[in-house]
Amino acid sequence: MKRLLIMAFVAAAMLLTACDPTCTEELVVKNMSGHDVVVTRYHTVHPGGWNDWQPIEDSVRTDVETLKDGGETKFIEDHLGVTGRRGIELTMGYRYWQDSVRLEFDDGTTRLFRPDCDTAWGPYAFGSDSYTYEDRSNRGLPFYGEILWARLTYTLTKEDYERASEIVPSENRRR
Repeated sequence: MKRLLIMAFVAAAMLLTACDPTCTEELVVKNMSGHDVVVTRYHTVHPGGWNDWQPIEDSVRTDVETLKDGGETKFIEDHLGVTGRRGIELTMGYRYWQDSVRLEFDDGTTRLFRPDCDTAWGPYAFGSDSYTYEDRSNRGLPFYGEILWARLTYTLTKEDYERASEIVPSENRRR
């Protein structure tokens, strides 16, 4: 009986240490710009390594959301593994903001952002003051000290609105 109990304990310990943990990443966007803003996120749909049986789509899909002044939205991503500042930034960039983002304020001021050219300010400027990061280290076993919960918050400010109204390339003018 004692031997069976030891074997059950060893099996349980192996299962606990062999599994990947589940982590939660909260992606929050706050609007403190003084204006209501429509956030349009664009992403191209095409086949990848896991879905080669699907036809290629050249279409661009959009996700549109209106954020009232003072409001916020939250996107929660759960997955296996652990997280951290760099990991949640990748999730925010590729899963939330995606290919490009268009901000349209209630007075018609618009700004289009792309990840490869807009890194000084805006949604893809992860090193800017517009982003705040929080996390909690796991206190329990078996993943003691690993970050299993994190939140990355992007805050759209009055300064962002002013910058958007100053920059008026032809692609950003309201038609």
